[in-house]
Amino acid sequence: MSDWKQDAAKRRDARNAKTPDRKRPPPSKKDTKKWCRGKVGVEHQTVCKDYREVKGLGTAIPGFAKNWRLLVCTECGKELATHYAFGASKKDPPDWVTF
Repeated sequence: MSDWKQDAAKRRDARNAKTPDRKRPPPSKKDTKKWCRGKVGVEHQTVCKDYREVKGLGTAIPGFAKNWRLLVCTECGKELATHYAFGASKKDPPDWVTF
């Protein structure tokens, strides 16, 4: 082989050779439980809503989930807590529950 053919073969091999991939650290997970949209320092703006209102059921089923309350963030829409007022839990609901 002539010199230029060897150089061309080396270049072609170098172009097609796979280099070992560097392992990247996995991306950190956002803490959406504590912060709104996972942005540190931005707290959830919470409001107590009726279950049927949040799930879009309307009043079509009058008895279904009439005692359920959800704690929902108005900014991101995340459901933070659920309360079902039944029996003993009806007497002492959490502070955020409003009927």
